[in-house]
Amino acid sequence: MLKYTLTMLLALAIAPVTFASLTSTIDPVGGEQDGVEVDPETVLTAGTMKLKDFQAYINAINSTADAGVFDMNGTGGGAAVTEAGTTFSVLSTATVRTNRTDQPAVLATSETHHGFQESDATWTFTAPANRRVTHFGLVAIDWVNADTGMTLTAHFSDGSTAVRTFDDAPSNQDAWLGFVAPDFESITSVSVDVEDGGNWTAFDDMAFVMQPKSATTWVYNQNARIGAGGTAVSTDGWTGSDLTNWVTTNYPGGQYLRNANDGDDTITRTNDSEFSYAIPDIAQEVSFAFDARVIGNNGSAAFFQTGLVDGTSLKLGVGVDFSNSNKYFIITSDGVRHNSGVNVAIGDIVQQFQLVIDTLALAGHGSGTLYVDGVAVLSGIDMGLNTFNLSDLDGLYMRSSNRFTGPGTFVITAAIPAPAALPAGLAMMGLIMVRRRK
Repeated sequence: MLKYTLTMLLALAIAPVTFASLTSTIDPVGGEQDGVEVDPETVLTAGTMKLKDFQAYINAINSTADAGVFDMNGTGGGAAVTEAGTTFSVLSTATVRTNRTDQPAVLATSETHHGFQESDATWTFTAPANRRVTHFGLVAIDWVNADTGMTLTAHFSDGSTAVRTFDDAPSNQDAWLGFVAPDFESITSVSVDVEDGGNWTAFDDMAFVMQPKSATTWVYNQNARIGAGGTAVSTDGWTGSDLTNWVTTNYPGGQYLRNANDGDDTITRTNDSEFSYAIPDIAQEVSFAFDARVIGNNGSAAFFQTGLVDGTSLKLGVGVDFSNSNKYFIITSDGVRHNSGVNVAIGDIVQQFQLVIDTLALAGHGSGTLYVDGVAVLSGIDMGLNTFNLSDLDGLYMRSSNRFTGPGTFVITAAIPAPAALPAGLAMMGLIMVRRRK
């Protein structure tokens, strides 16, 4: 994946919460945790998430104030999970412990310690002010001499629940159990049902993601969703022209979507159970961000454009070098491209793109600003949000005529009005959204 950080998107007017010694990588199930991998998430249900997609969110957030992984390396015996002496303040519980030394009866873990749950319990979350826990997961690991499975039930703020079960029979297995809250909701607690078997259940690599209360982010990571370089994009539901030549491609720092035949072709991906986003019509800001490989050659760059669609109709988009203009551009709902006054940077490089839309500006038509590497190259563009509903956006779009350019990870963020109880100024800054009514 091409790395993109959400630091600019998640800037709030409050002091961030920090956690010492958090890691950013969930160790692979069946890898360093050396049991036989059990994947209970082949078929996703509402409120659950695969490990690869969970990892993509942690990578996109890229901030230990809002996302992280605990390797269970605290010194143990305490009332709460600790990491190098730092309390995991997002999760409060009196019965989760960190082992003092590696337990020989438990499968090898990613480090020298793992967590315990000795009996049925409810884990409750205490997110910092103006934050909510949106993702939670862990790697369940097996005891080699007893039945030590577990069932986790996530409870969400809208009253719904989701369930994942690790049944460790036969022995020498481990599994990822991951949850995601409904859009704009939170995970309020997780109930733990320990399988009867005479031993405590064990786990490692407990992971979480927090987001502002008034915003939701969706991450489409092509490496997680499609696969390694050279994998056909059709394996993850993309459709369109000359589809067999559309693949993922490795590039220093990540991957990008590649049109290998150099023809001018278009592909789209409609929301499905594996990945979807849902921008509400009340959104006040929307952000469409991605990293892309870009070729700038003094007089000419290499054309591509990408964005969000209603069906197959592009409504919001960003691109470079249409008709050899060598310019960055925004595409509005009427299909018109608005070029910046800035030439595409020279060289074969990776750049960060972010389209930010203030949906209330310009009498509700929405005002778009395009940032490239954090610098505004185009602003004040009428996005035409009065011509469609944001809630009708239902897919991703990509068009390219060059094999050497294209986007990597897509990050979509929508911000709704902040709760009335929040002080003024705590609403999210720097996102893209579109509030609309046809």
